Amino acid sequence: MRDISRSFRFCIFAALLLMLAPFTYSQTITTADTVGVVSDPSGATVGGATITITDVQRNISRTITTDASLLPT
Repeated sequence: MRDISRSFRFCIFAALLLMLAPFTYSQTITTADTVGVVSDPSGATVGGATITITDVQRNISRTITTDASLLPT
């Protein structure tokens, strides 16, 4: 009888761990890619422009400078 109780508790514990596993992975994604073209009012591309991207939910900002190497010649 004692072995059945111990086995039952182990199965319940294992089932809880399996149910909680997806939640641990959903919290670890912290990167993203942002792709686009910065242009002036005339439509010409701008290299060396400063861009600030803000995650309003976490109040985190990241400032980057555009890369002029991809500008059309």
